[in-house]
Amino acid sequence: MFITIETLTTNDLNVFYSLVKKENNSKNMRFNKCDNIEHAKVLLDDILQYDSVKIILDDQMIGYFTMKNSKDNLDDYSISVLIDEQYWSCGYFTQVLQMYLIQNHTRLINKNIYGYVLSHNIASIKVLLKNNFELLHIKELPDIDGTLNIYHRLIT
Repeated sequence: MFITIETLTTNDLNVFYSLVKKENNSKNMRFNKCDNIEHAKVLLDDILQYDSVKIILDDQMIGYFTMKNSKDNLDDYSISVLIDEQYWSCGYFTQVLQMYLIQNHTRLINKNIYGYVLSHNIASIKVLLKNNFELLHIKELPDIDGTLNIYHRLIT
């Protein structure tokens, strides 16, 4: 099955909350699961500061993808994705990443794209490698189990 992407908006708050309140969905994210809709709204408002799309499958939002521009360097971006766990390992992260990079190729030429992935998240690492990202750095973080792997791709 193929996915589509559409702009994520504040109108998506309820579905967004249904995704981020599940502990497994957010276990590889920089945030813990959202315990209430107010926390989800704060998180959504933060995400909406960046270029964010919802991932749609059969007219249902199953996740979101965000391309965050760096505050320090306008040529640097980082990606973030959350997909409902029932759709993990179905190829949807690969599809959305490829779709996004194709649709935004002109804007992203000569830009650095980074992916920050926990070392145990093998599926996301495979997606990045399949999409020409290279391991740049491995960082030890005292508050997580494992390491943070930093991947990079220069869009040409």
